[in-house]
Amino acid sequence: MDNVLIYCAYMAMAAFIAWTLFRGVKTGVLAGENYRYHRDAQPLGFALSFALRILVIGFCLAGMGHALGLNGDPMATLRKALGPFA
Repeated sequence: MDNVLIYCAYMAMAAFIAWTLFRGVKTGVLAGENYRYHRDAQPLGFALSFALRILVIGFCLAGMGHALGLNGDPMATLRKALGPFA
């Protein structure tokens, strides 16, 4: 696959997730298809969902850097870090 296409796909995914984060912080609700976490009612679920989305944005940024040739392959790094679990 072309590196520009990979870069654009990661950029679109990161932008969408960032938009959902900003919307969730503004409204106080992070929701998906099967869950809905309110900041006041379920603070732990809200925080964990927020943290997971931040991690996915970080992975998207690593993928974008790899597509531009700035860093190594993030999937290979994950496979190496997880060892027998991957």
